[in-house]
Amino acid sequence: MGETFQLSFTVFCPECKEDYNYRVFIDREKYGLLQEAEGITSFFFDHGSHFLEVSLNGKGNVMEVKAVPWVQAPEGVSVWRRNSPYFPVPNSSVDTLFVNRRKRVYCDVNWRDDALSFLPLAESGRNAKYLVDGKEYWVLAHGSNAVIIKRCELWKDDVFNRLSALMKEFRGGDVTMDPAFQRIFLSVLEASADDAYIALDAARLMSDLGKTVAINLDLITLSPVPFGGELVELLSSVEYETLVDFLVLSANGMRELIKLLKSYRLLKNLNLIKIIEE
Repeated sequence: MGETFQLSFTVFCPECKEDYNYRVFIDREKYGLLQEAEGITSFFFDHGSHFLEVSLNGKGNVMEVKAVPWVQAPEGVSVWRRNSPYFPVPNSSVDTLFVNRRKRVYCDVNWRDDALSFLPLAESGRNAKYLVDGKEYWVLAHGSNAVIIKRCELWKDDVFNRLSALMKEFRGGDVTMDPAFQRIFLSVLEASADDAYIALDAARLMSDLGKTVAINLDLITLSPVPFGGELVELLSSVEYETLVDFLVLSANGMRELIKLLKSYRLLKNLNLIKIIEE
């Protein structure tokens, strides 16, 4: 379990004319670098029309606070900015923070704590487990993307490895802005307490995002395999040839999407759903 260190400080923004209380969690490596720094280490916070630069010394004491307009941002300044999903994302009982480190953006639509406090845990780009305020948090990273999760107490330990493998199947761009990825991942998290292997089922669907499939609805309805009315209704709601992403977005809530996740591999193995070669 990775060790975390908390930096807490209250600062006054000269532009907003307000006090802000910040709490930032960093891992041991970053904390060591902060202590070893002979000069000043700066943290940056998005304030809308400007950003706040808070400079700390090696002991974590605030040395300087500046409000800087975006147009005057010096080269190399990296400020986290919030992305809002453009497609509705289902609510999940699992706190989940979607992060893109390269773009310095995050999506906190399913995060109930202060996102800026936890973003530094994704900085290393490594899979890790951390203990924060007595709660276990998982960081799952792949490329420039990462997901920070507050672990559900009902999950088995091996769910971590299966979620890590699921992350690697996403070959798209930015998890903070991809509604199909978010829907699949949140549904997997929601169902993992009852089905520890659902991430393995979802991996096939995740790897097909961006591809077009042909759905043979006639054969599905005649199949001896009881796929269930809800799944058949979902498959019949889209065109014969459809983008996998659109199929995911067409699911009416998590219950329907979870049925798709559990059945997709079998549907493909039976050639009831086929990838259309480009």
